[in-house]
Amino acid sequence: MDAFIQQTQKKSHTFLVVTFLLIIFFAFISIIGSIAVGRKIDSTKRKTLTTRAETASLSINPEYLKKLAGTPEDTRLPEYQSLKKLMVNLKQKNPDARFVYLMGLRGEKLFFYVDSEPADSKEYSAPGDIYEETSPEEIENYLKGTAFVQGPYEDRWGKWVTAEAPIFDTNGQTIGIIGVDISTTIWRTEILFARIMISVSAALLTVFLLILYMYLERSIKSLDSLKQTKNTLEAQKAVLSEAEDVAG
Repeated sequence: MDAFIQQTQKKSHTFLVVTFLLIIFFAFISIIGSIAVGRKIDSTKRKTLTTRAETASLSINPEYLKKLAGTPEDTRLPEYQSLKKLMVNLKQKNPDARFVYLMGLRGEKLFFYVDSEPADSKEYSAPGDIYEETSPEEIENYLKGTAFVQGPYEDRWGKWVTAEAPIFDTNGQTIGIIGVDISTTIWRTEILFARIMISVSAALLTVFLLILYMYLERSIKSLDSLKQTKNTLEAQKAVLSEAEDVAG
């Protein structure tokens, strides 16, 4: 009987060790998996946002843009009004975008041609307003005529992930860019949700395996108990048989 108790204690100890190792293993898998998935989603979203900006740039009439001087007087031009309506329309078609705008380059700074904000908005950028937070990366890609995504970063309007795509004239020269700003809150929330789903899936799988292991553990204990009972009964039967022989 003592041997049976020792064997049961040994198996209980093994169960605890296995349980601990399973929890550690799936916690590790959950962390690594969530990081990998987060990076993959971020990369995919950047490519998608770049494509969206490039597609939007194709809707810009370069001749309209060339009519603008990047000064407050541009607001009187029909070309400006047409591009303004287009910016508002693009923003409506991209509900996750906070700002959509056209910019040009003067020296080492970008400036606004047109944005999607109404003129009475406190976040409105008038034609010719300098974007003081212009980054070297923006200048480099403007001169190369390359679409790209930058961020997360912070400027006077908030925290953003931004896609910028060039607008070319008939000679293939960059005459401006279109920018699409996505709030980092929206950007990170989507990635965080995916990571949480991975973690929850790993946790549920861990719980399932633990329940399965517990079930198997109890089944094995029941079999051991039955085996022990059988051995005891057989021993008692042998004793009784021997006693009958002696009595006879």
